[in-house]
Amino acid sequence: MTTLLTAFNTQLLNFIEQLIILCPEDNDFKVFKNGFLLLKKSNPRQVSVFFSKYIHDFRDQILSKEESFFLENNYESVTKDIESSQENILMTINKLKNYWGGLSKTNKDNIWKYLSNLIKLNDLLQK
Repeated sequence: MTTLLTAFNTQLLNFIEQLIILCPEDNDFKVFKNGFLLLKKSNPRQVSVFFSKYIHDFRDQILSKEESFFLENNYESVTKDIESSQENILMTINKLKNYWGGLSKTNKDNIWKYLSNLIKLNDLLQK
């Protein structure tokens, strides 16, 4: 279980770092990275718990690479319960939504791969 948790957190960190490289002028991804590192240090399992909570409603859309997940979604099903300590999650989703239209096919494919891998690792963690 520890190995899966480490793999999940490493994959998420790599994803965040790729977003920073993709959008170097956007400091919000850097803030999200710092929040992630703090949460991971204090409670590594909680990262996966938050991921499960907020990704559950969109799991099928992500795994089937439906662009409507980014383009047409207002994420009301998860934002209504968001606490101030978790606003970075919403910020990251909205940032991706705003950037999505201008991304290359390769960058979009990489984002889908990261999200898909995170979902699969998280599924294994929840068993």
